[in-house]
Amino acid sequence: MSVTAIFFLIFYVGGLLLTFRNPYYGVLTYMFEWHYHPPYYWWGDEVPDFVGGRWSFAIALATLVSWIIHRRKLAPLHEPKYTTSIWLLFIILNMLWVSVGVAILPDVSMDKTNEIFKVWISFLLITTLIRTFKDYELMVWLLLLWATYWGFTSWQVGGNRDIGVMAPNTTEENAVSAHIIAIMPFFGVYFLKGNRWGKGLAVVGIVFAINLLILANSRAALVGLAAIALASIFLFKGKIRFAAILGILVVGFLFSQLGNETFAERQSTQTYDDGSATSRLHLWAGGWEMWKDHPFGVGGGGFIDLSMEYVPEIHSPKSQHNTFVAVFTDWGFFGLIFYLGFLGHTFFILARIKSEAKRMPMLKKFGPEATAVQLALIGLCGAGLFHSRQYAEIVYWLCSFSLMLQNIMKTEVEMMKRELDKPIKTDDFPETATSLLQNPVT
Repeated sequence: MSVTAIFFLIFYVGGLLLTFRNPYYGVLTYMFEWHYHPPYYWWGDEVPDFVGGRWSFAIALATLVSWIIHRRKLAPLHEPKYTTSIWLLFIILNMLWVSVGVAILPDVSMDKTNEIFKVWISFLLITTLIRTFKDYELMVWLLLLWATYWGFTSWQVGGNRDIGVMAPNTTEENAVSAHIIAIMPFFGVYFLKGNRWGKGLAVVGIVFAINLLILANSRAALVGLAAIALASIFLFKGKIRFAAILGILVVGFLFSQLGNETFAERQSTQTYDDGSATSRLHLWAGGWEMWKDHPFGVGGGGFIDLSMEYVPEIHSPKSQHNTFVAVFTDWGFFGLIFYLGFLGHTFFILARIKSEAKRMPMLKKFGPEATAVQLALIGLCGAGLFHSRQYAEIVYWLCSFSLMLQNIMKTEVEMMKRELDKPIKTDDFPETATSLLQNPVT
C-alpha cells in the first residue's frame, strides 16, 4: 500500500471514530474525503473498501447519528436561523417536478435531483454543527491545507490541461480551477490574520494554487479571478484594502513568472472552434431558443441531448458553459428564480454581518470573514459565466458559511449582553474599591 493510501486511511478512519465523539469532526472528515475521493486517484484501489464505495455517505451517516446522540451537549447557538436552506428546498422541489413531469431524460434528471438533495442534507448538517468561531476558523484552515495539497499534486504529476486532481462534480480542469479560485480569498484573509506558520501556509498555498490555475489553463477561472480582484478593491476597507491591492499585484507577478507559452496562447485565442470562448455565444443563444420551447426546463442532461438541434454551429453535443443559462434551460424560469434567490439571500446575510461587525468593534473579526465569502461567491459567479457550476458543492458550502457566521455572531452578541446585564457584586472588588463605590466623594 502506498504512503498516500495509508495517510488517507488513517485520516478517514480517525475522523470517523472522532465523529462519534463529536459530530463536528464529521464535517471536517466529509470535506477531507470530498477532496480525496479514492475512486478518482491512482492509489484508490489500494484502500480497503470497507464502506462499499459509499465513502461520503458513511461519514454523513455517522455525523447524523453522532448529532442525535450529542445534540444536547453541543455549544449553544442563540436563536439560529437557516433561512437560505428554504431556497435550497424550493430548488429541490422544482427539480423534482421537472424530472417527473417534463424532463427530456427523466432518469438523468432525477439523478441530478438526488445530488442536490444530498447537498441539502450536508448543508443542514454543516450549518448546524459549526457553532463557534474557533471551529469555523479550523475548518477554513483545513480547506486551505487541502487546496495547497491539490496544488502540490498538480505541480508534481500534472501537465497542461491535465492537472492530476479531481473531486465529485469537479472532474475536469475548469471545475477544479473554479474550486481553487473560490478558496483564493481565504488565502488572503488568513495570511493577514495568521501567525508565522499560518502566513507560511498561505504563501505556499497561493503559489501552488496559481501554478494549478496555469496548468488548468481555464479561461473561466481567469474571469473569476479577475472578478475577485476587482471586487476586493471595493469590498475591503482601510488597511485591508491596501493589502488587497498589494496582493493583486503579487498574484499578477506570479502569473507572469509561472505562466508558459501554452497558457498565454490559450488565454488569447479568439478564433472559433467547439471549445473556444466564441462558441459560448452560440450555446447561450441556443439555450434561449430551447427555453422558449421548454419554459419549465428540459431537466438534467436535457440540454446536452438537444444541443445539436438548437446549436447548429457545434459538431458534437455540448453543455451550456454558463451556470445561469444551465439553471435556466435545465430547470426553467422557476429554477432560475429560486437559484438567484438562494445566492441573493446569501449576499444579503453577508452584507448584514459586515454592517454589524462595523457597528460593534468587538465583532470586527467577522467582517473580513464575510468579505472572503463574498469574494469567493463573486469569483464563482464570474467563472460561472463561462462554465456551469450549478452542481458544484463549493457553492453550497460557501452559502452555508454565511449562516455559520451569522449564527455564531448572534450568539457572541447575546453572550456579551448577558455579561453586561450581570449585577455587580461589591464582594468582587478589593476593599478600597468597595469604599469608593459606597462614598465616591471621599
